[in-house]
Amino acid sequence: MALTEAQRDDMVRLFDKYGSKAQVAHEMGVSRTTVKKYLHQLGFKGSLVQGRKTDIAPVTLQLPEEGDIKRYIITSAQNNTKLHTRLWDNLTAYADFLDAEIMVSRFTYDKASYGKRAVKPGREATAADKDEAWWVPEVMPYAADTDPDRSRYQIAPGLQLCAEMNIIPTAVKPLTGLENYTGRESAIFPHVQFALQSIASAPKEPTKFNYTTGTVTVRNYIAKKEGQRASSRHGYGALIVEVDSSGSWWVRQLEAEEDGTFYDVPDAFDLANINIHKVSGGQITEGVVEAINWGDIHSSEIDDDIRRVNWGADGIIDALRPRHQLMHDVQSFRSRSHHEMKKFGRMYQKFLDGIDSVEDEVRETAGLIMEARRDETEMIIVSSNHDRHLDRWLDEADFKKDLLNAEFYLEAQLARVKAMKAGDDWDGNEWSLLRAGVGSEVLFLKQDDSYVIAGIEMAMHGDEGPNGARGSTANLTKLGRKVNKGHDHTATIMGDVWSAGACQLRFCYMTGPSSHSVSHVVTFPGGTRTMITVWEGKWRA
Repeated sequence: MALTEAQRDDMVRLFDKYGSKAQVAHEMGVSRTTVKKYLHQLGFKGSLVQGRKTDIAPVTLQLPEEGDIKRYIITSAQNNTKLHTRLWDNLTAYADFLDAEIMVSRFTYDKASYGKRAVKPGREATAADKDEAWWVPEVMPYAADTDPDRSRYQIAPGLQLCAEMNIIPTAVKPLTGLENYTGRESAIFPHVQFALQSIASAPKEPTKFNYTTGTVTVRNYIAKKEGQRASSRHGYGALIVEVDSSGSWWVRQLEAEEDGTFYDVPDAFDLANINIHKVSGGQITEGVVEAINWGDIHSSEIDDDIRRVNWGADGIIDALRPRHQLMHDVQSFRSRSHHEMKKFGRMYQKFLDGIDSVEDEVRETAGLIMEARRDETEMIIVSSNHDRHLDRWLDEADFKKDLLNAEFYLEAQLARVKAMKAGDDWDGNEWSLLRAGVGSEVLFLKQDDSYVIAGIEMAMHGDEGPNGARGSTANLTKLGRKVNKGHDHTATIMGDVWSAGACQLRFCYMTGPSSHSVSHVVTFPGGTRTMITVWEGKWRA
């Protein structure tokens, strides 16, 4: 085939851009043989080795006008894989409803390279696995990574979408190694799982978050351990990002059920007084919140602004109207913490500040519980390590050397002894709060209790791991069930375990960098979840 001069110039230009003869042939609509023959004449014997001098510079997206909100629905799609059509219909319907922009980051997974020996006997790799990479046409208009040089986006100050990232879908911990990828800015990475990692920040800096997106394509893995394990963690759905005119942003998970149904909790879109959106069958209807796991409470140290955001006028509790609310570390036991009993400076400062009375702290905690209680919402106190500090105090303290707390100590110890003689399972946290006026309608879970809501274990605080191990999110992922927990003060999504943050960013005993955030886990009826985080006194735009 004879080429014109313009075609030859185009061929060189495209080869310089792509470094691939196959891609040049595809772009020009000619055979690979023609491209190979002509480039060979010019001295190009193989593929062009390319590179870049600088990192990808993010494309800055415009902030909304004053008083407006911009919304982005961000997800991922696997090559050579079918679309979850009902989920996609729901996402596009919701995007139309919210006037949100959909952004899809594509990723590749080379199943074909594993060959016939990678499948079970009697099965064959599909023809599509052997094709060149393609993506379903529905997502292509929304692809955020078609230009390699313009595939990272500055969604808002401090938040980037890294659409250029290509993480293998079988990765167990897809965010590992990406802590520094965007410097001090939070980042969104495309991946089939939902994951969230809080990264420690200096004391006066906001917490950095790394997120993954979930996906809109169906399960399509090799029939080996890695692929079968990844299939169980396949996360249908997307992230929704809200940005206001000041540049503040909020991210939530739109985690979908197997049929593509998902829920969301946006503001400013009143649908016949519906505040919880259920998106199913391409329709937006009224939904409900099954439960909210608050970040660890620590009532005597809770930030007053967070207290108002959670339970004040127009607060989270009244916006969501959950069927259950779960409190972890409701008592801090700051007044007589065993961590500080031998630290004269800390104990004397408590004396000066007038915060060393155990009974006063219990009353303060009871007041918060009664303030937070709602008639339509079951209040559940999860047995937590700080709540159990009172029991430890009764074991270790000497009332003769603590005259301020002697009367309360003796009364509590007597109640404990009587309960033990009667064979009752006495709990100091429950006893003290009931004594302080908390109603019997509040449910106090005991250590080792189980309480399952929407298929999720809610009774684990997270301070204790399997077989006597220390508690951690990673350890609890080995239980083989969904868990909502607290304890770490660090918002985390790892496999089936979601960990809330705390209701205070800094505690008096803290020094150095911290990954704490004011984050709460919201659970919907089908067992799907989202993480809401309070920024600058707001939890949504």
